[in-house]
Formats: sequence, C-alpha cells, structure tokens
Amino acid sequence: MSERFDFIIIGAGASGEAAASYARARGATVALVERDLFGGTCAFWGCMPSKTLLHAAEIRACGGDYSWEKASARRDYMIVREGRDYPDDSGHIKGYKAKGTVPVRGTAKIAGPGRVVVRTAKESRELEARDIVIAVGSVAKVPKIEGLAEAGFWTNKEGTSLRELPKSIAILGAGPSGTELAQVYARFGVRTTLVSPRQVNPTDHPRSSALLAKAFARPGWTSARTRAPSAFGPAPGRAGNTSSSSPTGRRSKPR
Repeated sequence: MSERFDFIIIGAGASGEAAASYARARGATVALVERDLFGGTCAFWGCMPSKTLLHAAEIRACGGDYSWEKASARRDYMIVREGRDYPDDSGHIKGYKAKGTVPVRGTAKIAGPGRVVVRTAKESRELEARDIVIAVGSVAKVPKIEGLAEAGFWTNKEGTSLRELPKSIAILGAGPSGTELAQVYARFGVRTTLVSPRQVNPTDHPRSSALLAKAFARPGWTSARTRAPSAFGPAPGRAGNTSSSSPTGRRSKPR
C-alpha cells in the first residue's frame, strides 16, 4: 500500500535537508529518502571534518601543542565516529522526526508520475507525492590518468576521514577541498604536493587565487607546493606510487 506525502525528497544532504525544512515550515508532509548517511557530505566527509582539521592545523602552525591524534579524535567527535568505523547519523534522523519529516533509508527509484519505490534493507516501500525533489548531490571526479588505479587514490571522503597520516601525498586539484587538505596535511608534517594545471583555486577571482598561491609559497607557512600535472609520477599524464607510505590499492581505505 502506498504512503502519501506532499513532497518526496530524494537525497538527504544539505540541499535535501533544506528542502525538507522549508516544506515542513509551510505545513507540507515530507518523506526524505537517503541510501547512505542522512546529513550527506557536508556533515560527514566535507565541511564539518575539514574545518575541524583546519582549526587544529592552524593552532599547530601558530605554535600550539596540538597532535594529530588529538585532531583526529576531535574530528571523529564532530562527525559522530568515536570508536566506530563509520559515522552515526541517528542524530539527524531524530531531528527530522521531531519536525515531522519522515526519513526513509534505502535506494529510491522513480516508478512513474508522483511515484517512488524505495528498496530498504528489509522491504520495498511505495511512496506517492504531489511533487518529487531530486537532491542526490555529486561524487568525486576521478581523472583518467594512466596508473592512477594501480597506484591507489583517495577522494575527499577518505581524505577527511583518515586516522593515520601518510608520509607523503600528492593532491590532484587545487580547488577548495584540495587546498584545505593540502594545508592540513602539510601543517601536520606530511610531505605534500598540490598538483594544479592552472592557478590555485581556479574557480575563484584571479586576485583571490593569486593571494592564496602566494600564501602557500610563503616559507615556513606550509610545506605544500603547487606543480603542473606532469610532476605527479614518472611521466606526463601518468601516476606512480613513489612512496611506500602513499595510498596504495585501487582505492585506499583510511584507518
């Protein structure tokens, strides 16, 4: 039997949460569907962990006593991963229910106009709504570089959740995530190379990008360096695992 709502929102990241909040504030009934973590990237693999680690790295850079172990533990606290392998999103679910939103964990499929079938761990639920909002977000873009899969790589998900630091790392891409992680790793003593085909943070205003690049190059500020793509690996367009402590495997799993 179908469950009827005013809105079905597929994806419980920042956009899906905002849509659900606005709809509930206006009295609409809402089903919020998510197949992984309610809260999405920002809460668990993006903004929350990266800003927490940046804060710790800044204290360390200014002479404060802030070990990586302490920084990692604080990050785990912020993403509710203390003593766990994977974050706990039950707090988000509790918040939705308190506001009247119905959270549904599972994989959604649009079965027709106003109809969504959600495959859960135990069953399939059929939902109906006047409107369907698709807010499934995005995934990391992995460049087609020969040898990258064999050398091993992380995305921002692994990069913000690691518990043990590598000895060295090359970061492909100098956008917001790349520059944040480069600063964190470098300030905690990791030999860091930030690889960018253009300027640092290329989507920002050129003057802002130039200021950021100048800061990265400042002696003593960070050991991160920017290089052209050909600097990563033994030949242009090819990736190589140059350090035994670098990420290994097809997609390394942080510990």
